[in-house]
Amino acid sequence: MKLIPLFLLTGMFVTGGWAGERIPYSPELVQKAEAGDAAAQFDLGLCYLDGKGVKINEQESFEWFTKSANQGNAGAQWGLSLYYTKKGSEGYIATSDNLPRIKEALEMANEWQLKAAEGGNVWAQLSLAGYYYHNPSKGEFRIKDLEKAKEWYIKVQEQKVVRVDKNIKSIELEIQKEQRQLKNKQSK
Repeated sequence: MKLIPLFLLTGMFVTGGWAGERIPYSPELVQKAEAGDAAAQFDLGLCYLDGKGVKINEQESFEWFTKSANQGNAGAQWGLSLYYTKKGSEGYIATSDNLPRIKEALEMANEWQLKAAEGGNVWAQLSLAGYYYHNPSKGEFRIKDLEKAKEWYIKVQEQKVVRVDKNIKSIELEIQKEQRQLKNKQSK
């Protein structure tokens, strides 16, 4: 599965519902996170990611996101998807030695992205909708991909965070076009 180009990741990480009001680093936040509160673990991971009240520490951020994500926090799952996408793309030259690491990181990114989308993270849903919409499939497979894109865009629309009504209409028109083309090929 293709994921979002890396230049968009930073912006989405910042604007993915996390740029609003943030819980600042505090002993109380640490206590809640250590007690297993998934929301606090996510917030603490963000503190370490941004350096808000604490020194930036990507490893600490990753560990808190992982704890939160494993409890079903969709924001943390999306964060891990972005983390693994970055890991799969950063500085690796595609050699036979690096390909397994790249592939493994991108597979992890895809798994977390799907979990985040299924958990209701609008940015993961948008990413999946875009993937299916832009997937270069043909014929019946194209129609199935467009239908999946439409399903994800509808989930996004239901959250009323981003307007995607034009995307949905465009997909509906493209499905009709693909169906006509497929019908014409079958009748020949």
